[in-house]
Amino acid sequence: MNLGIIAFTAAIVSNVCFSMGFGILNVIPHKKHTVFMLVSNLMVLVESLICTSLYYVLYNYVFLPFDLTELATFALVAIVLLTEFLGMQILRRASKENFYHYEKNFLFVVHVVILAGLAITCNLTLDFWHMLFYAGMQFAGMFAVNVIFYALNSRINNRTLPDQTRALAPQLVILAVLALIGFLAQGLIA
Repeated sequence: MNLGIIAFTAAIVSNVCFSMGFGILNVIPHKKHTVFMLVSNLMVLVESLICTSLYYVLYNYVFLPFDLTELATFALVAIVLLTEFLGMQILRRASKENFYHYEKNFLFVVHVVILAGLAITCNLTLDFWHMLFYAGMQFAGMFAVNVIFYALNSRINNRTLPDQTRALAPQLVILAVLALIGFLAQGLIA
């Protein structure tokens, strides 16, 4: 399969997940903490690669051969929870300040939802290396939107706006861009 097609579809899928709410909460607590935004996204990248790899192996080599596909979702949630818990413990030991932001903003739950969304939408019919590339491109698409959202949010929050509209404008801009990307992708596929 062409790597360009895999990269394009993975980036679009991750942005659709992002716009559906799997990732939109991930950027709100970052505000002016650029280092924390990068640490949080690095956690999501590493954990998503681990989760999708484990899920791929279990699904293709355990659940499919033994006809246990109904247990796949339970296994996925268990893998995601365990991976995020381990990531949280590593962050706690590595940086007290970043762990404070992580804990204060309830990012355990947000990261679990993001990881589950990325793993569920991962293409398990590809071979292992293409699937890892697909998972990486999913993250790349979501990270691009995350960075755009972070920049817009910091610019708008530096102005004097009513409290009710501070986070609204960047979300609408990002969702509009994602809708346009989805519309263009649908036109290319059809």
